[in-house]
Amino acid sequence: MVHAQLAAGETWGRGIHEVPQGLTLSGAGATLTVTGCAEVRLGPDVSLTVEEGAVLEVKGSTGLGVALVGARLIPGSDGLTVTGSGAFPLCAGVDLADGLPRGASTGNARNEVLLQSLGPAAYDNARPVLSQVTHRDLGVPYRVAGIIEVGDSRPESPEATLTVEAGVTLRFERGGRWTAGARARGAAGRQLGAPGRARGAGHRGRARDVHLGGGRALGR
Repeated sequence: MVHAQLAAGETWGRGIHEVPQGLTLSGAGATLTVTGCAEVRLGPDVSLTVEEGAVLEVKGSTGLGVALVGARLIPGSDGLTVTGSGAFPLCAGVDLADGLPRGASTGNARNEVLLQSLGPAAYDNARPVLSQVTHRDLGVPYRVAGIIEVGDSRPESPEATLTVEAGVTLRFERGGRWTAGARARGAAGRQLGAPGRARGAGHRGRARDVHLGGGRALGR
C-alpha cells in the first residue's frame, strides 16, 4: 500500500507500506497505529514526522517492534511508543541510535534496546561510529550485539565521538567490546554501567560491572 497522505486515527496493518513523500502526523492526541507484521518503507530522504502531542504507536509485533535499517529517528522523537513486542522493542545501528525515545520501550518480551555494530550484525547495520553520537538514558538497558568501534583510523574521516549519558547500562553479548579510541562521557557524580561478558574500558573478562565515572573514559 502506498501512503500519499496521513490522517489521525489510521492503523497500518500486516503488509508493506510505502511512503514516497514526507508525511506529518499533527494535532494533540492524533495517533497512527502500526501493528505486527507491518513493514514501513520510506523513500530516499523521506521522513515521517510526528509532531508534539501526536503519537506513533507500534504494538503486537511477534518479533522486533521497530527495526531501523540504515535509518535513524530525529532526536526528541518521544512521540513513539512500542508495546507488546515478542522480542526487543527497538533495534538500531550503534551509529544511528541517538534519536531513540525515552520511556517508549516497556511492556515487551525483552525490555532492552538492541544495538547492532561491527561483528554479528544483521539488517545491514554493521558500521562504526563516524560522527558525533549520543546514547541517551532511555529508562531501559541497551543490548550490544557486536563491537562498538568509534572512528575508522582514516585521516580523511571526520572526528567521531560516542557520548554515553550517565545512568545508561550497556549489556554486551559474548565477544562484544569497545575498540581502542572509544570515548564515553557521563555527567559528573554519576556512573555508567556496562555489565556482561565483554571487554570494555580496560576490563576483560566475565560478568563484572564496568563503571565509568563523570568525565571522559578511554575504552580498549
